[in-house]
Amino acid sequence: MLKLEPDAGQKRAAPETGSESNEERYTSGFGFMIASSVFFGVMAVTIRLASRELHPFEIAFHDRGPMDSTKLVDAGSWSAYWYNGVIVSSEISRGLDIFELVPSPLLSQNEIDAAKLEHLNQLNTQGQPQYVFMPSFALTRAYVDQLERSNGLPTATIASTRSALAAAEKLKGDARKEALTQLAGRLNAEVRGSSDAAKAGMLVNSVRDLANTTK
Repeated sequence: MLKLEPDAGQKRAAPETGSESNEERYTSGFGFMIASSVFFGVMAVTIRLASRELHPFEIAFHDRGPMDSTKLVDAGSWSAYWYNGVIVSSEISRGLDIFELVPSPLLSQNEIDAAKLEHLNQLNTQGQPQYVFMPSFALTRAYVDQLERSNGLPTATIASTRSALAAAEKLKGDARKEALTQLAGRLNAEVRGSSDAAKAGMLVNSVRDLANTTK
C-alpha cells in the first residue's frame, strides 16, 4: 500500500486551470474529495481539501508517469474512489494503486480516523452512496482540527475543547454525558461569533450527539 502524504508543495506535471481538465470524477472521504482527473492528457489522482466545500484546493497528487517515454500508450488513473479507509485507483494498463493518507499540516490524524469509521460491504459508485458518520470522539476532534486550521474559533477555545474531550472520554455513563452536555453548551455560545459558523455548528452538534448516545 502506498502512503499518500498531503503536501501543499507538491506539483503536478502541468499547472491546473479550468480549461485544462476535460474530466474529473469525485468521491469523498471525511473533509476531502478524491478526483480522478485528466490534465493535458495526463491521467492522475488528486486529493482536495473540502472543509470549505465551495473552495476546495489540492493537497496531494499522484501520477505513475508514462508507460513509454518515446510513444503514446494508453495508461493512467481512470478512476479513483474512497473505500473503507483507503483510496483505490484503477490504472488503465497497470492494475490497481491503493493509497493510504497520512497526516500533515493540511490533514489531521483525527480527520483520517473519522473517515475510516464508515465501512461499506461493497461499493458501486454509480449508486452514489451517502456517507453518514456516526457520533465518535474522532469525528468531534476532526471538527476541532478543521476549526483550528480555518481559525474558526479562538486558540483558547480550541485548547479547552480538546482538554474537555480528553477528560470526557475517560468518563463513563452519566458523568460522560453531563461533561459533554456542558461542553456543547459552552461551544454553542461561541457559534455566532465564529468566522466559520457552519463548521462550529457541526462541532456543537457532534458533541451533543456524543452526549445523547452515551449509555
